[in-house]
Amino acid sequence: MSPSPVVRRTSRPIAGEVCRRQGLPTGRRGERGAVIVHVAVAMAGLLAFSALTIDLGSLWVARAQAQNAADAGALAGGVSLAFVNPTDTDAARAAATVIAQQHQVMGQTVAPASLETSAGTCPPGSPAVPGTCVQVRVSRRASSGTPLPVFFSRLFGVNATDVTASASAKVMSGNATPCPRPLAMPDRWTERFPAASTWSPADMFDGYDANGDPSLPAGTGDLYAAPTTASPGSGFTVADMHGVRVTRTMANPSSGLNVTAGAMFALDLDRPGAEAELPPDRYETNIASCRGVPMSIGAPAAAFEPHRWFYTYRPLAALIAQDPGASWDGGAQAVRNSAFNISPRLITVALFDPLTYSSQPHGPGANVSIVVRNLVGFFVESVDDPGTGVEITGIIVPTVGRFDGSAPMVADAAGFLRTVALVR
Repeated sequence: MSPSPVVRRTSRPIAGEVCRRQGLPTGRRGERGAVIVHVAVAMAGLLAFSALTIDLGSLWVARAQAQNAADAGALAGGVSLAFVNPTDTDAARAAATVIAQQHQVMGQTVAPASLETSAGTCPPGSPAVPGTCVQVRVSRRASSGTPLPVFFSRLFGVNATDVTASASAKVMSGNATPCPRPLAMPDRWTERFPAASTWSPADMFDGYDANGDPSLPAGTGDLYAAPTTASPGSGFTVADMHGVRVTRTMANPSSGLNVTAGAMFALDLDRPGAEAELPPDRYETNIASCRGVPMSIGAPAAAFEPHRWFYTYRPLAALIAQDPGASWDGGAQAVRNSAFNISPRLITVALFDPLTYSSQPHGPGANVSIVVRNLVGFFVESVDDPGTGVEITGIIVPTVGRFDGSAPMVADAAGFLRTVALVR
């Protein structure tokens, strides 16, 4: 009998065994490349998301920086119109340009080609109060040669984008002050007695006696016309009293004498928390610090004599001592070398109606009140007491005010109070 044939087995595994050896589930060899496809799709989504977040985030940062530049430029132009020269729009635009170009938008200084300025008409949406606007537009765009670069968006064919921001500052006349000081000067009148002449600080308002009764034939006494929205009247205007130095002497409103153009009255103004104080003490405190109660044009106020001159001299000297290096620059129409953002020596005082004062009893013992016809800035230069009354020397200037919808307004020519509102 012949031997049985030898059957040789090969070591070649079956398909399932191959899959097991390679760590793959049986039957899924055809899905090996699926992960690569998913990763590619996911990366495309991540790139798109990166383009959205990073480039859009950069766009918003650039937009905020452009808005800051536009805001600062508009405010600078508004301040120029409000407190330097209300008619010089070229100077206002120049101020806006200088300040805006000190800013950067995504690392690039605002270039002339990226900046537009204008002054005059206000845009829709600005406060419904008469005034002039300074408008500033800051941009980075391809048409001006300053496009805003992008990063991931280039993968989708976007190589640059534009960003623009604009702001307007509206300059408006104010008719109230949040921080009045208890001092008042007579507004200017038309001098007619004893003969028509140019008004001067030595003049006296003639036409009434100490009882408030007419003392001169009709039409011959001095004449006062209060400012209105249509006219500055006979009173001071910004053009003729912008930066004018005056010296005023503290006077007794109940002396029985007619008021002189060179007089200054003390006012007894209420002060929260100081109701129990004597009027001279309250008056001194109100000179030294902000009263905290607004005063508007058209408001009445009680005038009195503080009795002792140092109630005026001492607090005014203290204001000067707080900021001794400050001085008024007539060319720039601004305070220079002050240790403060706003010098404490720049205060707001009232101009009162000389006719209303004179036509009421103002003899010894009379309770005298004045009517505020205007409010002006007054930079206190010096205070002196030569023995005949405290003399205060200062500069009459425009200053910061506010708008009170319930109070009268005056014509822009007589508007010493200014407010600047930012309108985007």
